[in-house]
Amino acid sequence: MNILPVLLLPIVLFVFGCLSISVQAQNVDKYTEEDYVRTSEWSLGLKIHTNGYGINYNWGKIDNIRKKSLWQIEVQEIKHSKEFRRQSVYKDYPFQPPTARSYTFGKINNFYNLNISKVWQRVLARKGRKSGVSISLLYKAGLSLGVAKPYQLNLVLNVDALNQPDIQAQTFEESPDLFLRAQAIYGGTNFIKGFEKASLYPGGVFKLGFLFDWAQFNERVKAIELGAMVNVYYKRVPIMAAEENHFLYGNLYLKFLFGKRK
Repeated sequence: MNILPVLLLPIVLFVFGCLSISVQAQNVDKYTEEDYVRTSEWSLGLKIHTNGYGINYNWGKIDNIRKKSLWQIEVQEIKHSKEFRRQSVYKDYPFQPPTARSYTFGKINNFYNLNISKVWQRVLARKGRKSGVSISLLYKAGLSLGVAKPYQLNLVLNVDALNQPDIQAQTFEESPDLFLRAQAIYGGTNFIKGFEKASLYPGGVFKLGFLFDWAQFNERVKAIELGAMVNVYYKRVPIMAAEENHFLYGNLYLKFLFGKRK
């Protein structure tokens, strides 16, 4: 596993935090405890991370002007660091029963996560009444249900006398030898196929990040979150056939959040 992003995170967060707090110190016209009457908030998030992407929904209560207690439910994909896409050698083949799509060579499972986390958010610097950016530190911990869906390929099982290929969708378990032969791979299949054969991997998720909220009006959430996450499972998740697979996945992430406060 490439742990360099996780090792670099404290430095990145420290620099962003110091710069942001320095800017906030110049904005002296802050909201006070009496001004702040919001008690709850929700937000939707779109996330990219160093090995995939995800979406999430956040909701919970505002304890006071400095602290929030939230919950987060998230769905994301985690890719193996050695994945790469290939064009099919049959992309210009004259007879194409299915489309000769690009595919990920050596991949045997798509890996998705359903994460349910408790979020502790502490405001480090508040924005002004009319402008500015608030900065918060977030800690997240919770349960993660990993779903490994068999990756299917359209494989050329044989070619008849008329040069017509016999193409069938297969998983690695069904055709392990052909799965790792580029000349036998016609291309990728439909994304939705294979969920009925998925395997489950229970585990945990941990996150640390900074939230930068620049919404002009206090009842809205418009923010960017930058941080690191770690998903850990009880055993190695088989994503690739010929590469080392892991039980722990560390990633840096960037998230865009939009929502409301009440």
